[in-house]
Amino acid sequence: MKKRKINKILIVRPDAIGDFISITPVLSAIKKSDPGIKITLLASRANLELAKTHPLIDEVILDRIREGRVRNIFDLIGYAWSLRENKFDAALIFYNELPYALLCLLARIPARVGDKDKLLLSPFYNCGTHINNADQTKSVLEYNLQYAQALGFDTSGCELNLPEPKNKYPINGTPLIGIHLGHIGGTAAKRKLPQEKYVQILDRIFSLLPGSRVVLLGTGEMKNEAEYLSAGARGAVTDLVGRTTLSELMSIISELNVYIGVETGPTQIAAAYKIPMVFINAVKCLKPQRWAPLHSPKVIVRLKTRCNRTCHYASCPDESCSHSISAEEVAKNPRSRSARLR
Repeated sequence: MKKRKINKILIVRPDAIGDFISITPVLSAIKKSDPGIKITLLASRANLELAKTHPLIDEVILDRIREGRVRNIFDLIGYAWSLRENKFDAALIFYNELPYALLCLLARIPARVGDKDKLLLSPFYNCGTHINNADQTKSVLEYNLQYAQALGFDTSGCELNLPEPKNKYPINGTPLIGIHLGHIGGTAAKRKLPQEKYVQILDRIFSLLPGSRVVLLGTGEMKNEAEYLSAGARGAVTDLVGRTTLSELMSIISELNVYIGVETGPTQIAAAYKIPMVFINAVKCLKPQRWAPLHSPKVIVRLKTRCNRTCHYASCPDESCSHSISAEEVAKNPRSRSARLR
């Protein structure tokens, strides 16, 4: 496609940290084409802090819709008029929902890129791309780069990227192995492993690597589980669940020899820092080709059981998927990858 003349571009990504990190290759593609292009991110409160520190982001706007400040069409029109003052030349709308498609149209942004496979939204996207969500063979990063390609940007060689942490978190260990315990809420609850499985993984890690230190990571909702794991561990465990800021979490992950986790924001942080990882894929319908980090060194541990259910994992009462993950397989990979010593 012929490349448009773009001076200012709006990127609509008002959701989770991992979702923001997944579009950092797009930022690279834009700045590689022309470092003078001004990139503005429409952010959520969840990814605001990280977006403000990213060197490829020039401006961050906290989204009014996610903040609950757009209650009717008149609020939306007022929001659009405020964006119009920025005179954006293009918008990459990664959050494909009607309010955002309409927002960019009302803001009179000339080039609007979104997923034209969303038939009801397709008329709003005059420079759209086709994201086949049913195709699980392509990485989410490759799909995201299609948005940049729709405007003629060269996306070759563009990977996940984050700024290096400014301060080193005071933690030592050789090897230093991080385990992110996942999340409880929403669909994330079905992606995490059960508590007893983490107990088995810790036992095998300390059996195979008796001198190692394991760092438990996660949000405060996992605090009780982390305390239980720490109390019964047979080796050195540092429990930092719910005890770090985002910048501290990034610093800790950047120092790890091996990272273990499911598909979540911190896993994307580890991927951006090229930390060798064990990526746990415990849900049948979520394919590692789609959600595992694309370019980072990794071992993928997948479910081994056969399930005849149609996979609606968020509401599935069956836990055989997560229980089928082998603790031995998860634990043996840190041993083979622990040569990454600092």
